Amino acid sequence: MDRTDKTPSAVDARERLAQDMRTLVRDAEDLLHAAQRQGAEGVSEIRDRLEASIKQAKAQVWNGQQQFFERARDTARRTNEAVHVHPWTAIGVTAGAGLLLGALIMRR
Repeated sequence: MDRTDKTPSAVDARERLAQDMRTLVRDAEDLLHAAQRQGAEGVSEIRDRLEASIKQAKAQVWNGQQQFFERARDTARRTNEAVHVHPWTAIGVTAGAGLLLGALIMRR
Protein backbone atom coordinates (compact mmCIF):
# COMPACT_ATOMS: atom_id res chain seq x y z
CA MET A 1 0.00 0.00 0.00
CA ASP A 2 2.60 2.57 1.06
CA ARG A 3 4.90 1.62 -1.78
CA THR A 4 2.49 2.66 -4.49
CA ASP A 5 2.00 6.02 -2.76
CA LYS A 6 5.75 6.69 -2.66
CA THR A 7 6.65 5.37 -6.10
CA PRO A 8 5.18 8.22 -8.19
CA SER A 9 6.89 10.85 -6.04
CA ALA A 10 10.20 8.98 -6.35
CA VAL A 11 9.78 8.86 -10.13
CA ASP A 12 8.87 12.56 -10.16
CA ALA A 13 11.93 13.37 -8.05
CA ARG A 14 14.19 11.44 -10.41
CA GLU A 15 12.66 13.21 -13.42
CA ARG A 16 13.16 16.62 -11.79
CA LEU A 17 16.75 15.73 -10.92
CA ALA A 18 17.44 14.53 -14.46
CA GLN A 19 15.92 17.72 -15.87
CA ASP A 20 18.00 19.83 -13.49
CA MET A 21 21.15 18.00 -14.54
CA ARG A 22 20.33 18.57 -18.22
CA THR A 23 19.80 22.27 -17.49
CA LEU A 24 23.07 22.40 -15.57
CA VAL A 25 24.98 20.84 -18.45
CA ARG A 26 23.31 23.14 -20.98
CA ASP A 27 24.15 26.21 -18.89
CA ALA A 28 27.75 25.06 -18.48
CA GLU A 29 28.05 24.60 -22.24
CA ASP A 30 26.54 28.07 -22.80
CA LEU A 31 29.07 29.54 -20.39
CA LEU A 32 31.96 27.91 -22.22
CA HIS A 33 30.71 29.06 -25.62
CA ALA A 34 30.10 32.59 -24.37
CA ALA A 35 33.56 32.74 -22.86
CA GLN A 36 35.05 31.71 -26.18
CA ARG A 37 32.96 34.21 -28.19
CA GLN A 38 32.78 37.30 -26.06
CA GLY A 39 35.47 37.16 -23.48
CA ALA A 40 34.22 38.36 -20.08
CA GLU A 41 31.27 40.50 -21.25
CA GLY A 42 28.43 37.98 -21.62
CA VAL A 43 29.82 35.49 -19.16
CA SER A 44 28.37 37.04 -15.99
CA GLU A 45 24.72 36.43 -16.98
CA ILE A 46 25.39 32.85 -17.98
CA ARG A 47 27.51 32.32 -14.86
CA ASP A 48 24.56 33.48 -12.72
CA ARG A 49 22.28 31.02 -14.53
CA LEU A 50 24.82 28.27 -13.99
CA GLU A 51 25.10 29.05 -10.27
CA ALA A 52 21.30 28.99 -9.94
CA SER A 53 21.18 25.65 -11.73
CA ILE A 54 23.85 24.22 -9.45
CA LYS A 55 21.95 25.37 -6.37
CA GLN A 56 18.75 23.83 -7.68
CA ALA A 57 20.49 20.54 -8.51
CA LYS A 58 22.05 20.42 -5.03
CA ALA A 59 18.63 20.97 -3.47
CA GLN A 60 17.16 18.14 -5.56
CA VAL A 61 20.00 15.79 -4.58
CA TRP A 62 19.55 16.70 -0.91
CA ASN A 63 15.79 16.10 -1.07
CA GLY A 64 16.27 12.78 -2.84
CA GLN A 65 18.85 11.73 -0.28
CA GLN A 66 16.52 12.66 2.57
CA GLN A 67 13.67 10.65 1.00
CA PHE A 68 15.97 7.67 0.54
CA PHE A 69 17.10 7.71 4.17
CA GLU A 70 13.54 8.17 5.36
CA ARG A 71 12.40 5.11 3.39
CA ALA A 72 15.42 3.11 4.60
CA ARG A 73 14.61 3.94 8.23
CA ASP A 74 10.96 3.02 7.68
CA THR A 75 11.94 -0.29 6.07
CA ALA A 76 14.35 -1.08 8.90
CA ARG A 77 11.65 -0.30 11.47
CA ARG A 78 9.11 -2.52 9.70
CA THR A 79 11.62 -5.34 9.39
CA ASN A 80 12.49 -5.08 13.06
CA GLU A 81 8.81 -5.21 14.02
CA ALA A 82 8.18 -8.21 11.75
CA VAL A 83 11.14 -10.11 13.20
CA HIS A 84 9.95 -9.43 16.74
CA VAL A 85 6.41 -10.55 15.93
CA HIS A 86 7.48 -13.70 14.01
CA PRO A 87 11.01 -14.62 15.15
CA TRP A 88 10.93 -18.27 14.06
CA THR A 89 9.64 -17.39 10.63
CA ALA A 90 12.44 -14.87 10.26
CA ILE A 91 15.00 -17.48 11.30
CA GLY A 92 13.56 -19.99 8.82
CA VAL A 93 13.53 -17.52 5.94
CA THR A 94 17.08 -16.42 6.72
CA ALA A 95 18.31 -20.02 6.94
CA GLY A 96 16.61 -20.87 3.65
CA ALA A 97 18.12 -17.85 1.93
CA GLY A 98 21.54 -18.78 3.31
CA LEU A 99 21.22 -22.35 2.03
CA LEU A 100 20.11 -21.15 -1.39
CA LEU A 101 22.94 -18.65 -1.59
CA GLY A 102 25.45 -21.30 -0.47
CA ALA A 103 24.19 -23.71 -3.11
CA LEU A 104 24.50 -21.07 -5.82
CA ILE A 105 28.03 -20.22 -4.73
CA MET A 106 29.06 -23.88 -4.67
CA ARG A 107 27.82 -24.40 -8.25
CA ARG A 108 30.35 -21.92 -9.57
